[in-house]
Amino acid sequence: YMKKVSSYLNEQEIDRDLRDEIRRAVRYTMKRKTPFNEEEILSMLPHTMRQETILQSNRELINQILIFRRMSGTHGQNLISYLLQRMRPYYFAPDQTVFDWRNGADGVYFVVSGEIVVEQNVASMLADEGEINHAVAQKADSDETSVLVVTLKPGRLFGHDNLLGDEEMPFAIYRAATYCSTHVLLASVVAEIAETQPSIIAFLQTAIRRAATEQESSLQPQLAKYKLELEIAKTRLKGEASAARSLLNFRRRSKGKNSDAAGGFKGAKIAPT
Repeated sequence: YMKKVSSYLNEQEIDRDLRDEIRRAVRYTMKRKTPFNEEEILSMLPHTMRQETILQSNRELINQILIFRRMSGTHGQNLISYLLQRMRPYYFAPDQTVFDWRNGADGVYFVVSGEIVVEQNVASMLADEGEINHAVAQKADSDETSVLVVTLKPGRLFGHDNLLGDEEMPFAIYRAATYCSTHVLLASVVAEIAETQPSIIAFLQTAIRRAATEQESSLQPQLAKYKLELEIAKTRLKGEASAARSLLNFRRRSKGKNSDAAGGFKGAKIAPT
């Protein structure tokens, strides 16, 4: 299968770095999937046996997903097996962006291994607030003037704000700090569940809300540090922007004076000697 993937990437003339990332992502997905027709096999089993098979084959994964730890009893087991069949494994290389504020989250992500860092682009934030010029913000963006918000380790979740009806963190960037594997419940899948199984969505929202509240509480030390770093970054960027404006105004004034001086010189008559 990997030969087919490589042939496809070569045919499409995909850049080498991106080819490597795609191969790693596909390998991880293939590793998580069985070579057998799982759907067909499971369809031949009675409900209880099918559910137990799904739960046992995903024991390690269930322990890494925070919302699953809080689901117990028959209803909880039913929901876990239902969601596992609809989640996708995604793999990210170091420094690879999962999503940012420009395109938004495409689902609810659960970190299985590795680390995800959440950063905030302070330059774009200040430009949006009218504190600095957009051109300055774009230059600052290229210089990576972002502050670290939190580091999410295995068991954490992110991208859940839309599902809960909350606002996403403004100007946030979600990026893999290490090789990172995740399981994601895509927004398209959530929409399908909401249409066909509204009671499941209500239960899922409650479970994710509880997990997100618990997560935020445990991340308070990191969030307190982030708030301090944010104010420092704002002050620095405003100072740099102010200095840049002053320098630009100085150059404009100097250019105007030089032009006046040149014009005066051209218009001057040289007295005969």
